[in-house]
Amino acid sequence: MEQSRKITGLISDTASQTVLLTRSALSLIPSVIHKPAILQHCLLNSHWPQIVLLAIILLMPGVIPEVIDNVVEKISPTTTMEKIGGLFKPESDMETYQVTTRTILWSGSSLLVVFLFLLYVPRSVKESEYTSEDHETQADQVKKSDPVQSLHLYQTAINLTIDPLRESGLQEKINHADNKMESQKVTAQKTAPANSTIVVEPGSDESVEQVIASRYRITELLGRGAMGSVFRAHDTVLDREIALKQLATHLLSEKSFVERFRTEAKALAKLCHANIVQIYDYIEDNGQVWISMELVEGQELEQHITAGKPLCASECLNLGIQMSNAMAYAHDQDVVHRDFKPANVLITTDNNVKVMDFGLARIAQSSTQTQIGTVMGSPPFMSPEQAAGKQAGASSDIYSLGVTLYLMSTGKLPFTGDAQSMLAQHISQKPVPPGKLNEKIPVKLNKLIMSMLEKSTEKRPASMSDIADVLATIKVKH
Repeated sequence: MEQSRKITGLISDTASQTVLLTRSALSLIPSVIHKPAILQHCLLNSHWPQIVLLAIILLMPGVIPEVIDNVVEKISPTTTMEKIGGLFKPESDMETYQVTTRTILWSGSSLLVVFLFLLYVPRSVKESEYTSEDHETQADQVKKSDPVQSLHLYQTAINLTIDPLRESGLQEKINHADNKMESQKVTAQKTAPANSTIVVEPGSDESVEQVIASRYRITELLGRGAMGSVFRAHDTVLDREIALKQLATHLLSEKSFVERFRTEAKALAKLCHANIVQIYDYIEDNGQVWISMELVEGQELEQHITAGKPLCASECLNLGIQMSNAMAYAHDQDVVHRDFKPANVLITTDNNVKVMDFGLARIAQSSTQTQIGTVMGSPPFMSPEQAAGKQAGASSDIYSLGVTLYLMSTGKLPFTGDAQSMLAQHISQKPVPPGKLNEKIPVKLNKLIMSMLEKSTEKRPASMSDIADVLATIKVKH
C-alpha cells in the first residue's frame, strides 16, 4: 500500500512538473519564433541521444505496422476460417486499413515530437541566455582593443536573448560601439583646430564640436539617444570635467520645442540634491543647443543589475532610499520625472545614486516630430495611467520606482513581452509578488513594492518621502 502511494505521488509530481514545463514552453514560443538565432542554437546544441530518439520516432509510422504484422503472423498464424473470411474482404479495404494505421501512428509520432520539442524549449532558451551573457562578457573585454569584434559579439548576444531588459542594455552598447567607431573614423579623417567644428557628414543630425561657446572642450562621445548626444568635455574656465548633452539637430527646426527645452533646462538647473545629476548651464552656440551638467563616474543601474540575479536586500534598501529621497526632493519642487527607469539612474564608484534626465519625456512630447508613431516612456517601467495615454504625475514616478525595486530584488521585470503586451499588462494584470520569486526579500519590502505597483493611484503610497521612511525601517536578516 505504501509503495502504491509513493508511485502515485511520483506520477502526480511528474505530471505537475510536465504541465508547468509545458506552460513555460508555450509562453516562450512567441519570443523564440521572433528570434531565429535561438531556434538555430537549440538545434545545433541538441544532444545526440535526443536527435536519435526523434529520428526513431519519425521512422515509427513506416516501420512499426509491418513489424507488428510479421510478429503477429509468427505468434498466431492465420487460421483457415480467417483465411476464408479474408476472401470476402476486398484487398482495397486492407490497403485502407494499413494507410489509416500508418496515418494514426505518424500523427501520434509527430505530436510526440512537438511535445518533446516544447519540453526542450525552456532549457534551450536558458542555455542561449548563458551563451548571450558569455558573448557580452567577451565583447566588454575587447571593446577597447577591437571595436569591430566587440560590435559583432554584442549583435550575436542580442540575437540570443529574449529578456527585454538585456536587449535594451545590449542595444545601448551596440549604439555606443557604433558611435565610437564613427567618432574614431571622423578623428582619423580630419584633425581640426581647437575652436573649429567637425561635421560628420552632410545631412547627419549630429555634429562633433571641439570647443563649445569658447569654453567647453569636447574630449569623447559618451552616447547617443532620441533626444541627441552626450559628450565628455572639459570646462576650460572652471577647470573641471563635465558632461555636455547636445539636442539633436532635427529637433531644432521647431522653435516652440527649443523654447520648451530652454524653459525645462532652467527649471531643472534649480534642482540641487546629492542624488540628482546637477545641471550647470544652458548653451546656444553656432546654431546648436546644449546643456552642461555634472559628469558622474560610474555605471547605470541597468548595467549594475545582472538579469536573473537579484541584488542583496541591504543594497536594494540602500539604493532605494537614495532614489526615493531624490524623487521626493524633485516632487517637492514640482518636477515629475515621467520616465524613471534603471537607465536613468547612475551608480557612482562609491555606491551613491545619481538620478538624471528629469522632464525629458515631457519635453519630447512637445515635439510633433517625436510624437508620430512613438510611445513616450519605457514600456517595462510605465505606470498604468501612462500606458493608457493619461497624464503622468508624481504617483506615476512611484509606480516606476516600484518596478525598479521589483527588478532589483528579483532580477526580473514584473511584466515581459513586446511593448504592446507590457502596456496591456501594466493596465490590467497583477504582478507575481516579488517575495515568491525571491524568498530572501524582507516581508515589509515585498508589501511596499506591491503597494507601489497598485493600478489605482489612490492605493499607492502617498509620497516618495513615505516610501523612503518605510525603506529606512526595514531590517535585513543576516
